[in-house]
Amino acid sequence: MTGVQAGLPDALVSSEFDVRTDKPLLRVSRHLHGNLKCSVITQDFVHGADYATLCESAQTFRGLLWALGPG
Repeated sequence: MTGVQAGLPDALVSSEFDVRTDKPLLRVSRHLHGNLKCSVITQDFVHGADYATLCESAQTFRGLLWALGPG
């Protein structure tokens, strides 16, 4: 969880167990414009096509944004 926490320093990340699906999940809670926003990451997401696309994109862009420098 420290990787998620490092990327979202103001977020609270908690591991929970969904009794409905009988699977663990991660809940990411953060304040956005004064409102609490919660996102849930399930095992199904990690094994899906969307996650694979995000990982591939992350590898493609790794280092490019930081190479440009600030502002």
